[in-house]
Amino acid sequence: MRLARNFTWRKGGPIQRFFEERVQEQFFGSAFLDRGAIRIMVQGSLSAKSNQLLQQRMHKLAEEFDVLVEEDRSLDRGLREGTTLVLAMRPWSFSQFAALRRDPAGNRPSTTALPLVPGTKVKSAFRDTQE
Repeated sequence: MRLARNFTWRKGGPIQRFFEERVQEQFFGSAFLDRGAIRIMVQGSLSAKSNQLLQQRMHKLAEEFDVLVEEDRSLDRGLREGTTLVLAMRPWSFSQFAALRRDPAGNRPSTTALPLVPGTKVKSAFRDTQE
């Protein structure tokens, strides 16, 4: 099957399912330490307006990637290598951090609510602890 580089898959369609079932895990299974690799993860609270603005910028970055791919097509294959850029953003919090969230009144959770995996170190303001 031949697909355009910049195709858009149907939500819930066969290409999206294939990506989610097979490709995604292999791609993110990297430590991203090799030459030419980078992983950036940032977290914060955004308004709907800021989220929309970032999504627009992500679309522009994807378009820029496609332009560079087109420009580099004229180069010898030995000067190019297959490269994948994944841009993703969604409202999300790591499940183990949920117990650390303050309640609406601003109260901090008790430290007994910390859902640690045995052997995990937690850096506190006072000392490293291990459960």
